[in-house]
Amino acid sequence: MFGAAAPARLFRLAGLGEARNHFDVARARGLSPFVGRESDLRTLEAALEQVKIGRGQVIGVVAEAGTGKSRLCFEFLQHCRAAGFQVYEARAVAHGRNIPFLPVIDLLRAYLGVDPADDAARIRERIEARLLGLDPAFEAALPLMFDFLGAPDPQRPAPAQPPAARRAQVISTVRQLIYRLGEQQPIMTMIEDLHWMDAASVEFIDQVIDARGSRSLLLLNFRPEFQAAWMSKPWYRQIPLTPLDEGSVGELLGELVGRDPSLRPLEAAIYAQTGGNPFFIEEVVRTLVETGHLEGPRGAHQLVTPVERLEVPSTVQAVLAARIDRLSRRDKRLLGLAAVIGKTFRGPLLAKIAELEPDELSSALASLQNAEFIVETAVWPEAEFTFRHPLTQEVALGSQLMDRRRRAHAAVADAIEADNPKRLDDHAALIATHWSEAGDARKAAAWWLRAARLTVSRFAAVEAVAQILRGIAETNRLPEDAERWQTEL
Repeated sequence: MFGAAAPARLFRLAGLGEARNHFDVARARGLSPFVGRESDLRTLEAALEQVKIGRGQVIGVVAEAGTGKSRLCFEFLQHCRAAGFQVYEARAVAHGRNIPFLPVIDLLRAYLGVDPADDAARIRERIEARLLGLDPAFEAALPLMFDFLGAPDPQRPAPAQPPAARRAQVISTVRQLIYRLGEQQPIMTMIEDLHWMDAASVEFIDQVIDARGSRSLLLLNFRPEFQAAWMSKPWYRQIPLTPLDEGSVGELLGELVGRDPSLRPLEAAIYAQTGGNPFFIEEVVRTLVETGHLEGPRGAHQLVTPVERLEVPSTVQAVLAARIDRLSRRDKRLLGLAAVIGKTFRGPLLAKIAELEPDELSSALASLQNAEFIVETAVWPEAEFTFRHPLTQEVALGSQLMDRRRRAHAAVADAIEADNPKRLDDHAALIATHWSEAGDARKAAAWWLRAARLTVSRFAAVEAVAQILRGIAETNRLPEDAERWQTEL
């Protein structure tokens, strides 16, 4: 009677699920064992005890890609939640270097309970309720916080101030916010992948990072090439993760492939090949399964090819490239399109550029999940996926022909613009980045200018100048005509 061709299954909502990120989803499917990091985890747990008595902590976890930074932090966050801490998370993304304050704004939205999908009035309502609920003294800062989070109030405009003064007031407000949140309940804040962070966010965090006297712990993770001034401060501690030792590699492999006698020669070979990098180890195992050298169910494999005849690429990037190359043409193309969007991508956005029928798209996504290239991290209000590891996205992006990649960037830019007609300023830098990568200098220049105007409103003048210079660089690629001259002016 409702037009359905067949009976539909109905489900009763039982309650909120526990999945918050791709690790939570992966845990439900079966995470690899957590090995070789027990002493690092104990160091972090000891820091919690200091936070509980008002001795705030700032800790950095540093390691090369694939060594296990995110996994250690995930396990620790689970412990924090169990210990009664309120947990807030933000992360930098590879394209975020061109978008000032991207992780800072994500973090403030988390602190203030703001949903980026809300309209401006709803965002202001949430900010006001949260801040005044913590301390009525925050009222004077409301107009500036509205501005900073992209929801200015026409009835309560922020006072005219020099950019440096406005920035100082926002920094002061955020520091007070962290202290007030900690008074209610100990808080744990994690920011991932600082090596991709924009300069404005690095400077901002440098100003608010001192957690002394608060009941807060700030956990940061990054690759070794990232450096910041605050690393020399006496209240900062760093945990460098080293590759797994041979015993831990054996333990990990025992869980992944089992203890069949045929596997004994494999342990030393994989340890020598991977240097104890956990992600590299997992990818080698997947390669051996996909190529038929390992047979049997997970955790009970048998090696059917002599070790001396195994040919495994010498780097994790090469292993990933070989695995991607073995995908079907459809799945490989879809993975490349997803990589162009970013480490995390929305299902509807991917559908717009994929040019696949819904059933074909669902099948391809399921195939990529089964191969553990991506995981689904949300189903409501729309499907969202993330690459299982940043290296997977990097390799999938780099393995595409330049012409195909440019066309994909152009399609993504068009799709983001179509999806966000009322929030284009918030997405201007991202759209500009995609048009630059697409090689469309005219559109890129226009969007870099639009992005710079928003950046100025967030009193990041240096970053706005950088965006303007990127726009000028794009105009230099245009033919010398009146439109180019007008854009340059």
